[in-house]
Amino acid sequence: MKAKDFDKKFDDNKSDIIDYLDLSTVKRPNHDQKRINVDFPVWVIDSLDREASRVGVTRQSIIKLWLVERLEEKSARFFLHQPSHHSSCESAREDGNADIARSNFLSSVQSSLPLLALTR
Repeated sequence: MKAKDFDKKFDDNKSDIIDYLDLSTVKRPNHDQKRINVDFPVWVIDSLDREASRVGVTRQSIIKLWLVERLEEKSARFFLHQPSHHSSCESAREDGNADIARSNFLSSVQSSLPLLALTR
């Protein structure tokens, strides 16, 4: 199918264009992962395991979720206290790349929580 035909189908919104896409090569931006090692005291690991068990997810999932929540809180406080000629919302929109990356990562973590819980 030619691009202009695909665009017309999309613009007309009369048929589902998903059938015309090759989803085997799709990658979400900013979702590359990098493995790190972190050393925790035993009491922290025990506490993480108890909380993960209570919530029904893996230790890794609870760590990811808490880290992302903390980063989002810090980011929100930063934008609220940022001196600017524009409102903090406008500044956030203008510099949306970091917010998009955080949002994508949070979506990734949240969408993987049930999956990770099944594989523990």
